[in-house]
Amino acid sequence: MSEEKRFDWELTEQLADFDMTALPEEERVDPTPWQHLAGKLVWGVILSTITLNFLYLDVILPAIGIILLVQAFRPLRKENGWLGLCHGLAWMLCAARLCTLAVEGTLLPETEIFASLERPVGLVIVVVWLALYFSLWRGLLGIARRAGQEKPSAPGAAMLLVWYGALTALALAGAEQVSGFAFFLILLLYFLVLRSLRKTLRFFEENGYVLQPLQPRVSDGRLTAVWLAAVAAVIALALIFGSRYPMDWQVRPANEQVGCEEIVENLRTLGLPEDMAADLTSEELAALAGAQRVLLGVGDTFTTDDGGKLLCRSAAIQLPGEERWAVLQHFAWVEMPRHRGTEALQAILLHEQYVPNGLVYFRADETLPPRVRLLYEEGEDIFTNSPELVPMSTTSWFGDEYTARYAAWSLPRQGNRARGYLLYGVYRCDEVSMVTNTDYIHNQKAVYPALSARQYSVNGFWGEDPKFRTMQYYLDIRYGVLQG
Repeated sequence: MSEEKRFDWELTEQLADFDMTALPEEERVDPTPWQHLAGKLVWGVILSTITLNFLYLDVILPAIGIILLVQAFRPLRKENGWLGLCHGLAWMLCAARLCTLAVEGTLLPETEIFASLERPVGLVIVVVWLALYFSLWRGLLGIARRAGQEKPSAPGAAMLLVWYGALTALALAGAEQVSGFAFFLILLLYFLVLRSLRKTLRFFEENGYVLQPLQPRVSDGRLTAVWLAAVAAVIALALIFGSRYPMDWQVRPANEQVGCEEIVENLRTLGLPEDMAADLTSEELAALAGAQRVLLGVGDTFTTDDGGKLLCRSAAIQLPGEERWAVLQHFAWVEMPRHRGTEALQAILLHEQYVPNGLVYFRADETLPPRVRLLYEEGEDIFTNSPELVPMSTTSWFGDEYTARYAAWSLPRQGNRARGYLLYGVYRCDEVSMVTNTDYIHNQKAVYPALSARQYSVNGFWGEDPKFRTMQYYLDIRYGVLQG
């Protein structure tokens, strides 16, 4: 077998678990140190740079690419100082990759702190990559000098450094999207660079420079297995402990509605369901004192793929005064879902929704500001929590941008009868329809990279999705007559 065929075989079959003992004894060859470096290095660079965004290949391929770079430089770390630096930088990139995988399994990317740190940290990682390619170039120049070249050169490594630097400058300039032709040209140049790098390494081998690799204590196969196990463990731990919101549940006082019995009875007489009235606080009930009418929307029961059943109901409560209304939108898990990741409530409030042509049909009732309250039961205790309603810009399925208010939380891992409601007051300023809708978004399956139910809705994702279930319910009152 010629030297060129041996080299090509190593490049194409390096990642496969090829059994050399299956070949006739006279055809068996051991890869040379140069072939080891070339195969691991070229495949490591390819898999670390080019990813495919399906079947989690964007996670798997870079992880394999990083460990191949470690394996490429590990036996040569004593060859010269620059290649030793390459080995250290490759391990640094491994550590950065583990940290990145861990963070992507949590909800940290949705926080403001992460947004402020993402660009600086990304620049540091880019600098490490540039340092790796620069060290590779200098290391190969050192080899060429020791091999007796009058004008030492390593064009493949130099081209790789220039290509990555140009690509980084393009990204920093904000050219995030390129045309199809430009992308094809960049990809073609990339493979030409790698081809030149391979020729550079083959040139050293053909001109008789012999590498003296160190014998590693741990085989490449075992090192890869340990690395992939560490990657899987980091992702699993991040999803288990980092993909939920921290919740400060408080025990509900047993006497919370003491002194409000008459108000509760009046609401029940007007038609408000007993369980909806039973969840309100004494302050909220006091704001509903003297209610004159209750109009109920059509209740809907939604099922989720993880075995949950959610009952959603709406009510409009007319209060004393000139067209004062309280809007109550209640939700309750009749059957608890198996997956308890993140939940979200998207609310479009009446006084924020109806402002066509500058005409305000509703205005906020400051005595009853919007709030969300959650409850669940465990044993004999009832626990409560009140997540903040945050205004966020979102996108409709038509592609239109608008502002809605979001509450986000995680269901308790234990307990049952989880439920909650949105309550707010408005003044009706004109004889127009009173239409309000609310989206309840449930995360029904683990997602990696982690994506909360709120962010899923903010991103404007619609349609069938096995990981999320969006359940919408509404209340429609036209000229004081309940429509739906």
